[in-house]
Amino acid sequence: MDSAERRRELYKVLQATCADAPLTTNKLAELLHVSVRTVHYDLDTLSEELEARGQKLCRKARKGVWLEGSLEERTSAGSLALSPKERRDCIILALLERVR
Repeated sequence: MDSAERRRELYKVLQATCADAPLTTNKLAELLHVSVRTVHYDLDTLSEELEARGQKLCRKARKGVWLEGSLEERTSAGSLALSPKERRDCIILALLERVR
């Protein structure tokens, strides 16, 4: 998986998260099968791209990472539409985070 594809996957995962259940960089690294350092680099790059689109990536130490705004706002703000499989994955991810 190249860096652009990895950032797209990271963005899809972040679209499914919310401020109430943010994902840590460790969890993101596990999901993407990369190192935590790689996730940090990708988040830096993704943050710049999102700012250019008018979105905000929020990071809080010991809490996690999430995109600001509701899922509806994020999907209608010119971002990629999710396929049925991606929506299913997002729902599963959200349920797993609630169990944790």
